[in-house]
Amino acid sequence: MFKTVAIAALGAVSAEKCPAPGAIQSAKVKADFDMNLFHGTFYEIAYHDYTQPVGVCGCMRSVKSFDTEKQKVMDDFTLNCGSNTGNQHTHTYHNALSFDVSPVKGEWNGHWPLTPGVVFPDTLVDVGPVVTFDGK
Repeated sequence: MFKTVAIAALGAVSAEKCPAPGAIQSAKVKADFDMNLFHGTFYEIAYHDYTQPVGVCGCMRSVKSFDTEKQKVMDDFTLNCGSNTGNQHTHTYHNALSFDVSPVKGEWNGHWPLTPGVVFPDTLVDVGPVVTFDGK
């Protein structure tokens, strides 16, 4: 009996798959994403995984630039931890990420020097309006 339940549970778990990147992208990203607007300084406003513990870490910043020679998006990513808890011993973690340019709008393969050989698929789900520094 236990063996049957375990096999059934394993089958249910293995049947689940992550959606394809295009299935979670907005129509706007698929049709109109402009890579030229992807460079600059961005702050993450949503926590989405265990690398970003709510209440412990915050102020996630990504400074993106384009390396034309290597055809990569360079991502100078920082995460500050300790400041949201009243802890005076804060630390900013710095990570130099890179993403291979893809022919598909809003899709990249990411790389992190601490895990050589591991590829992190990255998908842009949606974008908001473009706002310039003068508020327009």
